Amino acid sequence: MQKDFFRIGLTSLIFLLLTINIVSADVSFDRSDLKNGVLKVKTNENADKKVKLVIEKGNFSVTYDVLKYNEFENFALTAGNGLYKVEVYKHLEGKNYKRIVNTTVSLDVADENKVFTQSTQEIAFKVNSEPILYAKGLVKDAKTDEEKVEILYNYMIREYNYNSKKVSSVDDSYIPDIEKVFAEKNGICYDFSVLFAAMLRSNGIATKLVKGYTEYMPGRYHSWNEVYVDGKWMVIDTSMDANRYQNILDFEMEKEASKYTKSLEF
Repeated sequence: MQKDFFRIGLTSLIFLLLTINIVSADVSFDRSDLKNGVLKVKTNENADKKVKLVIEKGNFSVTYDVLKYNEFENFALTAGNGLYKVEVYKHLEGKNYKRIVNTTVSLDVADENKVFTQSTQEIAFKVNSEPILYAKGLVKDAKTDEEKVEILYNYMIREYNYNSKKVSSVDDSYIPDIEKVFAEKNGICYDFSVLFAAMLRSNGIATKLVKGYTEYMPGRYHSWNEVYVDGKWMVIDTSMDANRYQNILDFEMEKEASKYTKSLEF
């Protein structure tokens, strides 16, 4: 019994050492969830020091603000299989940052869309949180993914209001808290698209959060979703349709992809 216990403990320790890579005194990477397309990153910097994470693969590049300290955060590798370059920068002063980590991560998964069903920094959710449990209740009788999408879409556009005053009150580091959005039943396009994505992802439906521009709102930076249903990605814009619904205007759930221009997707 004692030998078996020791063997199990040693195996767990070896796995931990293989998956958690401490690349410097300041940063740790946990690769144990790469099977789902997720890299976990923890910084040991003080909370008063800004830290940025840059993930690149070919022409794909995205920069994150690391928001937690001494705690792992989930970051999505959304550019498919292959080798990613990962860098971590620490703020010095003004606009100056110093690179403290430079490493690579190799992704090789059978389903490249699985990452879009995970909880990540941009779309963070807990399976037992109120909005997620509520979403599961709404779709419990749905037979197909398409039915689930339609049910949650109709819920979003009918129950939530666009809050135009909030636009000027958020900064570049803002990330929606889905529990707060769920409780307040209003928000900006970013709030709509993050909550909608979390509700769908928690039900196993691959969903992207997309930022960029649309011909429907020229010149305004916008956020919407792409949802994977029946083997294709469908563009859905809940914040725009909520506004149209409340103003008794015509609209359809699936939008023309050609009218949307992506800057980033998560």
